[in-house]
Amino acid sequence: MAEKTENKQLAPMEPDASARFTAAVISRYGNAVGEVNLSDYEKQLVQRYFIKFDAALKTYERDRLAKNSYSWTKEKNELPAVWKNVDLDQLAEDVVFYARMGLDPCMKNFLSIIPFRAKKAEKYTATFIEGYEGKKYVAFEMALDRPLAMFNENVYANDIFRPRYRNPLDPNSFDSYEFDVPQPFDRGEYKGGFGYIQYADPRKNKLIFMSKKDIEKRKPKYAAVEFWGGEKDIWKDGKKVGAEHVEGWYDEMVYKTIVRATCDEVNLDPKKVNANYAAIEARREEYAEITAEDQADAEIAENANGKLIELEAEPVEDTAPAVSTDGQATIPGV
Repeated sequence: MAEKTENKQLAPMEPDASARFTAAVISRYGNAVGEVNLSDYEKQLVQRYFIKFDAALKTYERDRLAKNSYSWTKEKNELPAVWKNVDLDQLAEDVVFYARMGLDPCMKNFLSIIPFRAKKAEKYTATFIEGYEGKKYVAFEMALDRPLAMFNENVYANDIFRPRYRNPLDPNSFDSYEFDVPQPFDRGEYKGGFGYIQYADPRKNKLIFMSKKDIEKRKPKYAAVEFWGGEKDIWKDGKKVGAEHVEGWYDEMVYKTIVRATCDEVNLDPKKVNANYAAIEARREEYAEITAEDQADAEIAENANGKLIELEAEPVEDTAPAVSTDGQATIPGV
């Protein structure tokens, strides 16, 4: 008698947290503005946004608890930074906007995502901080006339930099420059920087340059001393007990400022600058009142993955968080 074989069906695999988040984003965004169709690549980006924001949320919560434990903390933040306290509808909108722009948070200096609680709001939202490489990506992808290349350099006292602007009386002339570093190991004091945008038609080439004074005008209002350098207060038991000088990464910061200014000189195509881009600009205005502390956190988030800045975040695994009774590892609506 032949043995009776048991027909067993494998249970369907449970989708991981990032996949569930993607489904929730599409659902919530669709409920707000109508059907949304994301490409496979855009869905991958949404999942990466989840991974990055989930890690940032855990870091924010750890820091929130630490700050609240200090006896000298006057205004304590009693709202846990957990998924049940995240404005998922707003997050869904922002995530779709940035996914459609193609900004990958896993690429260095492309995009940083940090939790943000506006004043006494009862929900956390996300602040998306475009890095300088992200700015370059948008400038190239949305350009009215796509550049061939973009060059940026810091200029020091011992360098040779001679700008040559296009002669308006000569239709064949174009912006150009001479740049040389005769003393690479002793370049002297920082003087400024320049950017150069190169096109297929050289007559469209554009040169910009800025003095040190001009660049520092663009320095963030609450620039993190850890990156820009300067004097940092020393605190003990909630009291200021002195100050110390921090060297920071000034050269890298001014270089990034030049890159951003150069990107702003690229004319964007109105057909490519769609509603997503306009919405992102509106959100930037909304975050104009971000607190000094959060501005510093945003700057640190942007610069923490810089090539020369060795501040490494803990690795993040794309796995579903364990479900807990207090909602810390659950995603509302997923």
